[in-house]
Amino acid sequence: SRPALHERMVTTLLVYEVLILGFLFVAGGRFQQVEEGSLRAYRLSPGGQARWTGAKLLVWSAAGVAYGLAFLAASFEPPAWSALPGVVALSALGSLLMTTLGLLLAAFSRNLSQWFPPAAGLLALNMAPAALAESWPEARWLAPGGAALAGFEALLGQGDPALLGASFAWLGAALALALPLSWLALRARAFKEAGR
Repeated sequence: SRPALHERMVTTLLVYEVLILGFLFVAGGRFQQVEEGSLRAYRLSPGGQARWTGAKLLVWSAAGVAYGLAFLAASFEPPAWSALPGVVALSALGSLLMTTLGLLLAAFSRNLSQWFPPAAGLLALNMAPAALAESWPEARWLAPGGAALAGFEALLGQGDPALLGASFAWLGAALALALPLSWLALRARAFKEAGR
């Protein structure tokens, strides 16, 4: 039988609110650093791109996981203890992917105003599978949000458990593509002066 509306809303909000936390805040932080000049100072320091990027990805992915766990605890729909490691792992992977995509998009924008229209479009595309999946289940595999939704539904007993592995594989493959693209874009557009 189909899960109750409140259960489906918890799962949907986990994907379309919690996982995009890093996507939104990493870009805002980058533009603030550009505006105040601290990114330029950091570029010229011994820190380098790897530490800067790693710190951003770690902080915002961890914040996404913490927010997701707090959200689940406050939702009165906490997962079974046996599902908790999977929820944490899927939250971490999804948050890391969305944070990486936020950095990638931010690398091609000069400020938040320039970043916002393409970011809103990307987030709308990310949400499209949720609207289409009811009548076209394969649509869930068109965007990270749909793949993550399939995984959370499997973990929370709302969907096909067989889709959990496919969810992790899809998000992992997307991350394997997004990380080097983000790295190269930041290298070319944000760290080019320092050559680090």
